[in-house]
Amino acid sequence: MTGDGALYISKFLTGLGIVVAGALLLRTLGRVSNPAYTQFISVLSTATKDYTAASKRLISQYDFHFSAWPVDWDVRQQTGDKSKPLMYLSSTESNSLTKLPMDMLAWLLTHSFGISLVYPGSMSLMKMLVEKPLVEGRTKLMLEQGGERFKVGTSDGNMIDTMFVDQRAKNSGSTLVICCEGNAGFYEIGIMATPITCGYSVLGWNHPGFSGSTGTPYPAQETMAVDAVMQFAINKLGFKVENIVVTGWSIGGFTATWVAMNYPDIKGLVLDATFDDLLPLAVPRMPASMSGLVTRAVKSYINLNVGEQLSKYTGPVRLVRR
Repeated sequence: MTGDGALYISKFLTGLGIVVAGALLLRTLGRVSNPAYTQFISVLSTATKDYTAASKRLISQYDFHFSAWPVDWDVRQQTGDKSKPLMYLSSTESNSLTKLPMDMLAWLLTHSFGISLVYPGSMSLMKMLVEKPLVEGRTKLMLEQGGERFKVGTSDGNMIDTMFVDQRAKNSGSTLVICCEGNAGFYEIGIMATPITCGYSVLGWNHPGFSGSTGTPYPAQETMAVDAVMQFAINKLGFKVENIVVTGWSIGGFTATWVAMNYPDIKGLVLDATFDDLLPLAVPRMPASMSGLVTRAVKSYINLNVGEQLSKYTGPVRLVRR
């Protein structure tokens, strides 16, 4: 690079830095001079220091980045139900040194773009596209249905964005329906509407990496998330296991059947448009030359074995095929 070229680049970067700094300064001045924003900051600061029912009611009047929302309940701070077994059905794929190169490629495939293909709702582009509908849906749940938003901590440190609609004052409200959404579904615009209309109490939650929830929707994080949601329903909201129905839409059948397998005393399980196993769906959607790699990736890192988990649950099940 010549001296003139380096000088040109340095001037360009300096100018760009000045523009960015100026934009940040103007934004800061705009916020400081905005009485509504300064009031919001005061409310949020008070809630962060002293999180009470009264301060939560105040911050619930605002919609802001969920990372700033105080933690409502954390499974790591609870004793929980130690009597239940935590069952994880492992992959049937064998490990050996001869398969190490394939395993490395499968890992790269999964952690580069594979998980985003399976859970498109975790992609940044998807979040941008649905941001407005999510805000509108969340606002509707809170204002029209009396929903309450909670931040629930999981055992692996993720924070799950949840919404609870309490209808225990109604005849069917003593039954809680926990909704597990699809691979591009969010509780704000998902399957909560049906059980709410039927008069049940409803608890919706977003997958790790979806909307306000942190993390990435790998199977381990998915199961820890839904287990925290289940423990939250039992230990915080006060529902008995036998009064809880779990419903899963599409890929939500994975977490729904995991709950049923680990909490066999639930009132029932509803699986709508789900699948038995991810592999038969994944292989045809990739080039035929990659079938072996895709199989390895799915079985080792995204093993959504819905049918196998369902076989471990002996309670009432309703299957809806579409």
